[in-house]
Amino acid sequence: MTENDVYLENVIMVRDMERMISDFPGVEETAVLVEELPDGRKEFIAYVQLDGSCAVEKEALADHCRRKMDVPLRIEFCELPKTATGKVARHLLKQASGQ
Repeated sequence: MTENDVYLENVIMVRDMERMISDFPGVEETAVLVEELPDGRKEFIAYVQLDGSCAVEKEALADHCRRKMDVPLRIEFCELPKTATGKVARHLLKQASGQ
C-alpha cells in the first residue's frame, strides 16, 4: 500500500464518519480530523457542533460511532470555525488541537 493509498483511505473514512455523526439527533455539523499518535497509530477527532434541539451525550454519540465503524475516536463539542465562504476552517481546528 502506497502513501497515496493510505491518504485516500483516510479521506474516505473521514467523509463516512462525518456523514454518520451528522445523522445523529442533535448534531448540526461535524468535522473529523486524523491525528497520528506518537506510536504511529491514527486517532480520529470529531469536532461536533450541536443544533440545540436535544441533549447529546458524548458517550451515546461515541457508542453510535463504534457500532458503525470500529475506529479510535475522540469527540469534542464546539462551535466550528468558518471561513469567509462559510466552510469549516479545518486549519483552525488543527491548530487548536496541536496538529
